[in-house]
Amino acid sequence: MGVRSTNQLRDSALPIILLIGDTLVAFGGLSFGYWLRYVSVVGSLGIDVPEASYTLYLPLLLVGVIFLVGAFAQRGLYDGKVLLRKQHALNLLTTRATVFGVIVYLALSLVIKFEPLISWLFVVMAGSSTLLLLWLWRELFYSIVTRPSWLPHLQRRVALLGWSESAQSLLDDVQRGRTHPYQVIGCIAGSDMPVGLRDLGSMADWATTLQRERMTSFWPPAWTLPILN
Repeated sequence: MGVRSTNQLRDSALPIILLIGDTLVAFGGLSFGYWLRYVSVVGSLGIDVPEASYTLYLPLLLVGVIFLVGAFAQRGLYDGKVLLRKQHALNLLTTRATVFGVIVYLALSLVIKFEPLISWLFVVMAGSSTLLLLWLWRELFYSIVTRPSWLPHLQRRVALLGWSESAQSLLDDVQRGRTHPYQVIGCIAGSDMPVGLRDLGSMADWATTLQRERMTSFWPPAWTLPILN
């Protein structure tokens, strides 16, 4: 069960930075793809397109950026809940969202006759370079936000409500990854808890525990408790 959270850094500021960064990097990747296809020596391998100036291609690049970032947003990559799920985000970025955006972009180009025509070699080069740059940008972002000085401020402080298989599963998951989105603080009304896990008292004192320990979430999430202001 989620508790009202006012972590603006995790829930608003950093997702907005990701959105802006993805937008700029996507535009840079598509522009670099244009340079590879129409300016560099590599592009001479393809069919010559003399009318394909950067000025004419610019609207197409902007459309491509909109489709890519829209696909990322549709896949939930700017949700604060998945901010620290690096592998999950990179998998979506590299296997689903980017491919989805490119497919939609190409499908639209078949329906709407863009001028100049979109070169398939340009699509391959621009898509590959954009994907690589986005991956590098995301790696840099995660390397910063998962530093020891940042991480505690971004993790959700979780209290386990009773000890169960579900609680054990979450604790094992948290202990496997240093950058897990959850930080398990202890257990409320728990019995047979493992050694080292803090006992946070009884259910009768859950509200006091919530405020004292600055909890942002309870586990399991199916529990229903009043939300404090």
